[in-house]
Amino acid sequence: MTPVRVLDTRNGIGAPVAKVTNTTLSLQVAGTNGIPTSGVAAVTLNVTVDAAVAPDAGGYVTVFPCDVPLPDASNLNFRTNQIVANAVLAPLSADGRVCFHVFGSAHLIADVGGWSARWSGFTALAPSRIMSTRNGVNAVQRRVVDDNVRLNVLGKGGVPLSGVSAVSLNVTAVNTTTGVHPGYLTVYPCDAPQRPDASNLNFTPNAIVPNAVIATVPADGEICFYVFGGADILVDVNGWFADGSRYTSVTPVRIMNTREGVNVARQPVDDTTVALDVDFVEFLGLGAIALNVTVTNTVAPAAGGYVTVYPCDAPRPEASTLNFRTGQTVANAVIVKVPRTGPHTGDVCFHVYGRADVIVDATGFFMP
Repeated sequence: MTPVRVLDTRNGIGAPVAKVTNTTLSLQVAGTNGIPTSGVAAVTLNVTVDAAVAPDAGGYVTVFPCDVPLPDASNLNFRTNQIVANAVLAPLSADGRVCFHVFGSAHLIADVGGWSARWSGFTALAPSRIMSTRNGVNAVQRRVVDDNVRLNVLGKGGVPLSGVSAVSLNVTAVNTTTGVHPGYLTVYPCDAPQRPDASNLNFTPNAIVPNAVIATVPADGEICFYVFGGADILVDVNGWFADGSRYTSVTPVRIMNTREGVNVARQPVDDTTVALDVDFVEFLGLGAIALNVTVTNTVAPAAGGYVTVYPCDAPRPEASTLNFRTGQTVANAVIVKVPRTGPHTGDVCFHVYGRADVIVDATGFFMP
């Protein structure tokens, strides 16, 4: 489906016009905006906070099914006055609701980009923290500096011991340090022949940066988290894909880079839209594609810039995939439908409000 805005507390969409402050907001999702009333395991959301006010340690948002207790996990983190977005594969409660808990105060915006049926091979889980180098959860209690951390995800947080092809994670870097260049974190299966030339999130010093990741699970269950720079790593799991499901995960591969002219012109995207044909040999004929989108060399208007990713056969939606300020390097994950008929077959569009180089890594795909 084309992304559609289902919640905006600034404008009274899905909730009253008011910031959410140290409380939980419930949103009915099933049976609205083309989502079926039953049989839905989870929805893909892009969640954004605006006009944020955070405590000294930082604020956060946790997205979870409304019929379970508030989990010890977070989906995005923010400081005062930040605009922050993150992708969430959000499980629904039995009656079709999603809850958003805000620690701190912020306006909440949510765009829904798709949904997963209960019989599609995806099993949604209430978010659960399965690794923290900050607290020594399933890892040595130390910051990771220019190094890898390995995590066996099988049997943790509700993930089975076998039959798992991929897991849906929220990965957060905290207590960050960098050298001359910004830091980054790459998530990949530890049995890959080499670390991929791709990143899942980017950070500057003293930042708290989350991102959603659908990570390939190898036969031994070991997923690697590589940090360039220094950071504590927090990992929350919120679902898993069974072997033989419609989703196929791949080791991240770079399919677009405007800095280097990879599959597009070698120039920043400046208040315009760039189309990318994603029907490469390895992705031919797919129904949707999972991407990690990064902007860098950014120049934003005073109100901030943003990127919207959408199928090119649809009008550009009133939705955003990521938000940026001038000078920021920001990444976010997105699952986008791929057109299968007409003149835009295979084309995914990237609209930039402001100016930025756009880098895109493919992490998996869904067959029609």
